[in-house]
Amino acid sequence: MSFLLLLFWVEVAPAEFNCRKLPGGCGGMAAKQRVVATETAAVGWAAAAAARAKAVVGWATGTAAAVARPATDLPKADAVLRTTLGSTLARPEEVAVALNLSADVGVGGWLTAHPLQPPRPGATKLTSLGLCLFGVAGVETGHASQHHQTAKSVLVSADSHMRGIVQPAQAAGLQVHIFAHSWSVAGSVVRFAVDRTYGALLAGSCHEDIGRYTEERVTSMVLSIVTVLRLARDWANRTQNTLDLLFVVRHDTFFHRPVNVFAGPSAVDPMAVTTAPWCHERAIAHAPTAGSRHVGRRCYESVPVPHSGLMDGTYFGAPRLLEWYFDTLLLLRVQGFVLDASRRVGMLMPPGATAPLSLAAWQRHYGCNPASKTICRATLGHNVLEGHAHRLGLAQRGLMRSHPGTISNYHFSLYRTRHFRLDDVRVGADAFLCDGRTPLCERQLAPAELEASERSLIEKSQELEAEFRRTRTTQPDPEAVCGLV
Repeated sequence: MSFLLLLFWVEVAPAEFNCRKLPGGCGGMAAKQRVVATETAAVGWAAAAAARAKAVVGWATGTAAAVARPATDLPKADAVLRTTLGSTLARPEEVAVALNLSADVGVGGWLTAHPLQPPRPGATKLTSLGLCLFGVAGVETGHASQHHQTAKSVLVSADSHMRGIVQPAQAAGLQVHIFAHSWSVAGSVVRFAVDRTYGALLAGSCHEDIGRYTEERVTSMVLSIVTVLRLARDWANRTQNTLDLLFVVRHDTFFHRPVNVFAGPSAVDPMAVTTAPWCHERAIAHAPTAGSRHVGRRCYESVPVPHSGLMDGTYFGAPRLLEWYFDTLLLLRVQGFVLDASRRVGMLMPPGATAPLSLAAWQRHYGCNPASKTICRATLGHNVLEGHAHRLGLAQRGLMRSHPGTISNYHFSLYRTRHFRLDDVRVGADAFLCDGRTPLCERQLAPAELEASERSLIEKSQELEAEFRRTRTTQPDPEAVCGLV
């Protein structure tokens, strides 16, 4: 994997990994220079950071020595991916082409471009899982871009992560390590909540101000994913451990029930980028309903959407594969950009810009018309992710899949829609709940009912907020620097 461009580095001390515990906090950077984010400059960022982050050993080369641990029965992802990817997939410079995301991909239905992973009898046993949390942490209401963040959202979401991901993985015999990067308000309880809630399982975290680099949503999302993948990679190098599988998840993803995808024939294959099937509702004419989704109880059938696009909240895969996918996507998003480190926010700008761009300006930059009623796919995460997977030829090479054991809205949804609860469906282990054959029935929890179900977590969030107020100092929150600068 020597062709990987390492766009981000994390400054760490050998003895400590959480950047917020380092002397001087996550900052200590007084960079005032302007850096052109071309492919050459991206390599320059890595080289400059390598000189500063001497604790990071072997990242650029991906040597076996840097990630060695006692041998297991799982083939090393590095060696496998060098063979399966190195000679077949385009290098970053070969995919750094002009963005052209207007065309939909995967004609013939969503499952054509993202086939279901088949059962894998006799597959090599997974031994370790890295849960990588990204994006805006603690989203309480509305969209993440509205920045309404609370400790309660962090605790309720984290509780669902433990029940839905961590406990099933541990029951399957996997060691679980958690990594977190967040966009969050400096000095807020949200950062404190993320660092405290996951306990000893949290192997590394770093938090940055919302809008630090850009408020363009897709680029912000990819920046966060790339950074949390670097946190996981650095931990593996420092501790000489291997993470067999990564599960990349939005902070505000809420798991309604366990995802049992870590052992046996249904275990996720690390050698593919695996996402959740994108399903939508098909009404059942004979089923009693109570009208709209916001009233009472109703039933429907779930079927794959007829178009393409990726669910932009959950991804499985081996570390090197996910790094390659998201690193090259980030390169496409920022190639030719200017990084002005003297700014507090909006440091990442297209050439010639003198101030952070508005959303409309970002749309124009990516070739879209802000005045048009047509969706601008170049600034829509679903289509940008799909377009890049298509550009890299992942589906054509059998490296883009979906998994029948992670159904959106059944296994998980977003925190803001957690009050819609689907009944458990008792079907065979090989059933696919998104094939239009199994009725799914849901009801909406009343506010009082939802609050009662979360009362203990609400109380814990209040205790955590009180602790935060007691322990925080009068000093300003250290300026977090997790990646670009």
